[in-house]
Amino acid sequence: PRLGGAAVPWYVVGKDSRGGSNGPVYVAPGADHPALFTASAAVDRCFWVSGARPRGMDTEHGARLSAQTRYGARAVSCSARTIDIRSAMSSLVPSAFCTPPDLDEVLRRTNSGVDAGAGAVIEVMFDAPERAITPGQALVLYDGDECVGGGVVLYPGRTELELRGFGATTPHNL
Repeated sequence: PRLGGAAVPWYVVGKDSRGGSNGPVYVAPGADHPALFTASAAVDRCFWVSGARPRGMDTEHGARLSAQTRYGARAVSCSARTIDIRSAMSSLVPSAFCTPPDLDEVLRRTNSGVDAGAGAVIEVMFDAPERAITPGQALVLYDGDECVGGGVVLYPGRTELELRGFGATTPHNL
């Protein structure tokens, strides 16, 4: 979508839904803006095809898998590991461009039999930054050509813009 008089299309990089439908929406110019890219995501409401997490997910470095974040997109290399949501927000910082998850709400979810484990989420670290990782979208994990499971993006990690430092730019004035 183009803003009137803009030389390039502008893209939504996030929104803060704490204000309901009146919360701010963050936009940035151009399809390759660094605010659109992140190298990590927290995933919850997981489902495992075999009924169990892939081997290696409970280790410090996680399992080497591939992740697909959009229909028709190619799966990309990543590592995925189980982390406790109670400490996840300190180790996997949410992007400033999205509403931070309500920890109590995440812990109240009843996902017995399909989730990562009580209080657990999956930390996905992409080998290269991925574009437009969005809360609520599906993330599917593969081991080679085999689908091993997936879940719902709880929040994207800090964007490439955030990791470089905002400088004079804040989420309010990209």
